[in-house]
Amino acid sequence: MAERPDASLFPKAQHHATTTREGGAVRGVPDDVTEASVERLSAAGEELRVPLVEEEVRVTTRRVETGRIRVSKTVIEREEMVEAALRHEGVEVTRVPINRPVDVVPPVREEDGVMVLPVVEEELVVSRRLVLREEVHVRRTAGVETVREPVTVRQEEATVERLPPRGTTDPA
Repeated sequence: MAERPDASLFPKAQHHATTTREGGAVRGVPDDVTEASVERLSAAGEELRVPLVEEEVRVTTRRVETGRIRVSKTVIEREEMVEAALRHEGVEVTRVPINRPVDVVPPVREEDGVMVLPVVEEELVVSRRLVLREEVHVRRTAGVETVREPVTVRQEEATVERLPPRGTTDPA
């Protein structure tokens, strides 16, 4: 490590010293140190100390606004045709005449996927009797039907616009 210079010899030393001599002074050594004073110190056997100073550079950054942007979006609507399979069920009703007397109301039953609903009525006769007039046969049917129907579809698009920094005018 370098020794600390004697402050009385070079009180104003600020910069890196060199050994180049110009006009009786040593370049880089403070102005009050001349070639004669350097030779006088050398003749006296004293040591000449020249302080060497070094500059350091520190680099920092800061944020600077160079521009701005504006983002906006618009909704675009368009008609599209969509297709879908819709399931539906219906019933087929068939009336089957029976016209036969019964003692009790027959129960609802199912025969080969057909629901049979007995329909009875009372008939006035010399004697009263239960007569099965008809049966209602209900058959389930199922199918798939393709339908086309217009629907509105929306889509968004973004627009990006570059703006100048605040405090400046737009060059355009």
